[in-house]
Amino acid sequence: MAFQNSIRGAARRLLTPRVEGNKLDFARKINWNCGVHGGHAGRPKWRWVHAVQVTLLRGQSLSESVDAIFRLLKRQLHVYASQKLRRMEGVLSIYGSIYAENMLQTLTANFSRRFLRGRKRPFYFLFGGACFVWDREKISDNEIDRCVDDFEVVAELERLESAGELSLTKASWDTIFNNDHLKVWRRPLDDTYLYEYKAYGRFMDISAKAFFQVQMDLEYRKVWDNYVINLDVIDKDEETGSEVIHWVTHYPFPMYSRDYVFTRRTKIDHTNKVMTLVSKAVQHPCRPKSRSHVRIDSYFSQMVIRPHKSFDENGFDFILTYHDDPKTSFPSPCVNWVARSGCPEFLEKLHQAAMQYDNHNFTMSSVRDLTTASTSSSQEFGRNSPGQYSL
Repeated sequence: MAFQNSIRGAARRLLTPRVEGNKLDFARKINWNCGVHGGHAGRPKWRWVHAVQVTLLRGQSLSESVDAIFRLLKRQLHVYASQKLRRMEGVLSIYGSIYAENMLQTLTANFSRRFLRGRKRPFYFLFGGACFVWDREKISDNEIDRCVDDFEVVAELERLESAGELSLTKASWDTIFNNDHLKVWRRPLDDTYLYEYKAYGRFMDISAKAFFQVQMDLEYRKVWDNYVINLDVIDKDEETGSEVIHWVTHYPFPMYSRDYVFTRRTKIDHTNKVMTLVSKAVQHPCRPKSRSHVRIDSYFSQMVIRPHKSFDENGFDFILTYHDDPKTSFPSPCVNWVARSGCPEFLEKLHQAAMQYDNHNFTMSSVRDLTTASTSSSQEFGRNSPGQYSL
């Protein structure tokens, strides 16, 4: 339709009476060559011959008419090509959105939530786990190996603090809590209003094994942590033993409860006698965001435990490095109060739970004891294999 309108407009501009002698002869030749004479006289074979005849008889000169027609064709082809390109770009954009990995996970989550509601959990578990990319979300060997360096970092912080040079360092660590068995530092995270915390502590009345397994035992945490609403494993990587955990916890009134989806991996080095536990936030299709809770998207935690003698004997040092975004705004005095009381209070609750862990024998069988492996089969830090003792 657009092409026809263009031709009609050009024809109206070109239909100016001029010299007709040579044009009439040329039109007759065209009419003759097109087969108008003979049995079909008076009716041309091709409709475009009429347009050519009218243009030649009433329009401009032959060369000007041909140029005008070619200009119209060129313009129409440009319009046609641009429309095709825009349509192609739109189609590519649509298919790119449909088949993008994030869109696939979103569609899977919506399908799982609506279609699989009320069905048995194993199918839902496998369906969501199939869309979770472990190679991208897992905690690497290098990440977990670097955790042992925290003991060197803490030793340097204590040296600078004793020399009165801690405030002059580029790391900007500040001491916010200090007693006989626990010390807590904090520093601002780059380009955020958040803080990263590092706690260095020592317990002499419990074993490193009990302290470690209390953190591994999710069922037992539901017993000693009154803030837990829900806590369960939703996915697991058989190669490394890493787990994806969904944790829903109460927040002080009147704030909404918070929920975390994070991957967790542990490692025990029997040669160097170090136990490591690392967690970081991820997105998993089995647990999409809910309006009932506020999802914490920024979360990281690592715990390094080093016994004084052995994993089973009492006495060990530990370092906890932690940060998250609670998605709420507190005045500075409240933030300082929470920082000075929240971390020590949680570690003390963890300490008390470890002291009572032996009384909960029903949970002991649910957590594999990783500390009884022989030294000959132990895994050393720095290797690129997930190892036999990774969870």
